[in-house]
Amino acid sequence: LPWFSRLVLWLSGLAGSPWLWLSGAALLGLSRRYWLARLPQLPLLADVLQQLAQARFLRALALSLRAGVPLQHSLKLAGASSGSEAISQACGRVVESVYAGSSLAAGLAEQAEFSGLVVQFARAGEESGRLADLLQRLAELYDVELEAAVQRFIALLEPALMLFMGLATGAFILATGLPLLRLVQSL
Repeated sequence: LPWFSRLVLWLSGLAGSPWLWLSGAALLGLSRRYWLARLPQLPLLADVLQQLAQARFLRALALSLRAGVPLQHSLKLAGASSGSEAISQACGRVVESVYAGSSLAAGLAEQAEFSGLVVQFARAGEESGRLADLLQRLAELYDVELEAAVQRFIALLEPALMLFMGLATGAFILATGLPLLRLVQSL
């Protein structure tokens, strides 16, 4: 058999081995924290994950404020439910700022993790007395933007997957066709 066909057969046997899958799952489990820390650094996913975390934060903050939870506790809860360590830590700093007498909008403006839109909506909500409503509307706006960002990500990922599948299919055809070609040539 040609070397390429032997390689494909070896990879096929390796892929069917339960030990490979078990060791891969164990390695992935052990390095989960490492990969989750690297995920927001990927160029295509960074914006999507940031928008998702901000939408979760805004929705949780609006919900807890509507329920009558004090602002400082609402910020801590919303930061924890955002799913982002950076936003959670920023919320802790905003809580300290609010305890020191600053407004929510001023505290959010000091943190780079929150967009200018969040600060503007918080300022408008504090001035109008409808903070929870405006934060909920902003969360809904982020959801719409998030859906569009996910669609863009999928649209970019689709051709890459098609290319990979085409290359894999071509390699399989080549691996099975080379021995047949050699057999015909030897006749």
